[in-house]
Amino acid sequence: ATDTTAKRITAQLATAYTQGGAQLTGYSRQSAALATKRFRASLTVPGSVFMLTRAPDGNGNVLLQIDKESAQARSRVDLGKEREPVYAVDDVAGMLFLRTAPGTLVGYRL
Repeated sequence: ATDTTAKRITAQLATAYTQGGAQLTGYSRQSAALATKRFRASLTVPGSVFMLTRAPDGNGNVLLQIDKESAQARSRVDLGKEREPVYAVDDVAGMLFLRTAPGTLVGYRL
């Protein structure tokens, strides 16, 4: 291309593709690091267990995270009248995800 406008556009496209490639490489590295962290965490026994129990005041149910060593509650999620909660724990992120309604998840930091 001998036209200066075409050369400029070609150079800008090359720069954009280079920057985009660098961003994707960064995302890939972050994703691999997180996957490695999750895998390593899955090899260790968590230091806590979750237990469904009645609320101390007798009004509703709670999900307690109990420390295995001290037997003390680390965290608590009030469930109201829910008796069979659907939840998942992400030990790496330190989050508990609770399905509160069909199609609705609520995240709690532990």
